[in-house]
Amino acid sequence: MAQWLLPQPPAQLPTGSFIHIRLPIERWRQLDEGCGTLVTLLTPADFSYAHFARKLKKRADSEGSNPAKDIPAALHHQIEHLQKLERGVVLGFDDEFLHQYRIAIRRSRAIAESVQELTGDKSLAKAVKTLRRHARATGPLRDLHVLLQDLPALCGDDHELLQALQQALESEQASKHGKLSARLVSKRYRDSMDHWLNLVASRAFRKQVATLRPADIRKAVARRIKGFNRRTARLDDGTPDDDIHRLRKQLKRLRYLMELDTKRWKSDLKSLKARQQLYGRFQDLHVQIELLQSIRDTSPQHPIAGLGRIIDTLEARKADTRHQILALGGLDGAPLRHPVL
Repeated sequence: MAQWLLPQPPAQLPTGSFIHIRLPIERWRQLDEGCGTLVTLLTPADFSYAHFARKLKKRADSEGSNPAKDIPAALHHQIEHLQKLERGVVLGFDDEFLHQYRIAIRRSRAIAESVQELTGDKSLAKAVKTLRRHARATGPLRDLHVLLQDLPALCGDDHELLQALQQALESEQASKHGKLSARLVSKRYRDSMDHWLNLVASRAFRKQVATLRPADIRKAVARRIKGFNRRTARLDDGTPDDDIHRLRKQLKRLRYLMELDTKRWKSDLKSLKARQQLYGRFQDLHVQIELLQSIRDTSPQHPIAGLGRIIDTLEARKADTRHQILALGGLDGAPLRHPVL
């Protein structure tokens, strides 16, 4: 039917696809071959991350090669991955597209930051700043996704409370998604990503990266572990939440730096990721409490019954997570200790 109605029909229409065709007619007898206009075509790969992921080609295993020489290829892969994910993020049917987009852009930024640190190349500063800005823009929407996923378990059998909170949060989610979508299709965003792509592909960048050695990465990892341990030693029950959040970001950067030489730190990366998840849980609880308190504060005339109970539950979980973080202490270096999740 699509082939008959459209002058330029799609090459294929996979099972589970959606197609929207506009017909400029008032009576069915006016229907004619090729009179339709294609408005939208969505395939499963557009609205389901699981289907999207099946289409991705597996990357060749580069383990055992000089990690520094693989940096341009790794960054180019992340750029391509970002470009493919953008459509799914803008459509907003599957939250996993945003999650994977955040991973790709933060990983790109972390690698760029690591190269800048190791080489002292100041030309990367602008790119790092831009990638940081794009990553931050996804944060509010991601936080709403996580809270909406957790709400059913938090509300339990209180369906009235669940409905009230979902209504408030989904309205905010729609607003945040609209802003992020507008950003991703803007000329400013596209120009910034084109600039990043050109920088990664430039001869100057490849020449700069070629000077790196595995020993340089090891020294940078040692410096970051030392800095992390110094800040961790100052943690106590009264430490502001922002200090723990900064440590979480340091863990991420340390992990991404170590992933430049995965073979050397293969076992340590597993425990570092587990520790990072613990810090991430603390940050999620912190943000969820703030979001729910904001709902409570903006509707004092019509308080949502049961909201205080949920906030108290999250506060207790955050306190417990803080104690687990304090009990871990600093990083031993090799091997790193595994937190109990």
